[in-house]
Amino acid sequence: MKIYNIPRKEILQLVNSLNESLMIEVGGKIKDAKVIKLDEAEVILIEDRFQLVRKDGKIFPFLRDQGLLDHLPAVIVDKGAIKFVCNGADIMRPGIVRVEGEFRKEAIVSIKEETHSKFIAVGASILSSAEILASERGAMIRNLHFVGDRLWEAMKSIRLL
Repeated sequence: MKIYNIPRKEILQLVNSLNESLMIEVGGKIKDAKVIKLDEAEVILIEDRFQLVRKDGKIFPFLRDQGLLDHLPAVIVDKGAIKFVCNGADIMRPGIVRVEGEFRKEAIVSIKEETHSKFIAVGASILSSAEILASERGAMIRNLHFVGDRLWEAMKSIRLL
C-alpha cells in the first residue's frame, strides 16, 4: 500500500471526470487530494468531500461515500441476491426488484438491498435501464466494488475513512 498526494492538474482531471461520467457538479475549489494505492485499485480522497475508486480504467464512488452514491441511479436487489452480490457476483435479472433512475449501457450504478435501502455494491451496467426492465434473465450489472471486498477491508484497516 502506498499513499501520495495528487498534483493539481490531476485533481482537475478527476473533477472533470466526476462532472462528466457521474453527472455530479463539484462546486468550489479543490486544493488537496490523496491517493491510496492498493494492489488492484486506488482510492482517491478529495479533501474531506469525496471518496472515489479508480479501477480498470473506471472512476466510481467508494461505498462509504453516501453523498456521491445518492447521485447515482440505483438497482434494488432482493434478499436472496445480497449474499451473492457481497461475494462479488454480477447482478442477475432475477434478483432485481426495481430500478431507480434511467441510465445508459456502461453507466456506473449503485446497488441497494430492498429491505433497508443500504448500498451494498457499485457496478457498471451491461445494459441500459430500459433494456434491464425488458429482460427476464442474465447478467445486468458488472460488480466493481462491494461491501467486504479487498478494497473495503483494506480501507477499514487503515482507518482513514
